Amino acid sequence: MSEIINWCNNNDGFVMAILAILSLILSAVAIIVSIKTARMPYKKGLKLGSSYNILFSQHPITSKVNSQTVGMSITAVNIGSRDINISFLGLAVKDKMFFGKKQKMVGINEDIGGKGIIHPTELNEANYNTSDLILAFAKIPNAKVYMYATDTEGKSYCHFIGKAKSIIRNLSV
Repeated sequence: MSEIINWCNNNDGFVMAILAILSLILSAVAIIVSIKTARMPYKKGLKLGSSYNILFSQHPITSKVNSQTVGMSITAVNIGSRDINISFLGLAVKDKMFFGKKQKMVGINEDIGGKGIIHPTELNEANYNTSDLILAFAKIPNAKVYMYATDTEGKSYCHFIGKAKSIIRNLSV
């Protein structure tokens, strides 16, 4: 051990090189931390979710409870640190019929909602009617169905839900 100490004492350049390398590493870490901290207020993130809407009713005389699936909802939660302006929120399908591209599912006569500015930690929702979904999915039973959102900056958020035939089965229950 004393030989190592004597060698380091005799070779000042070696100790200076080690200190220079350590200072470079610490400087790099400080720069990376400051860049990440500076970008934090501009972080953008959107989390998508889906659910089936079920209507419950109770018969006034027999007190029997009935339930029926009335639709499907797609929700988007802003998990970032800045506002996101959503231009589309809803379902998209991908099938051989569409040459492998995702096609948005938009209502013909009604707005499905889900558009507008979402502030951090806020939720936005788009609703689909059961009968409309069953009619649309019956034509493309092997299509893949996705929760899909796009913002005004051109970023797309997509998450696979399942095949169209399994969604038809769940909506028909």
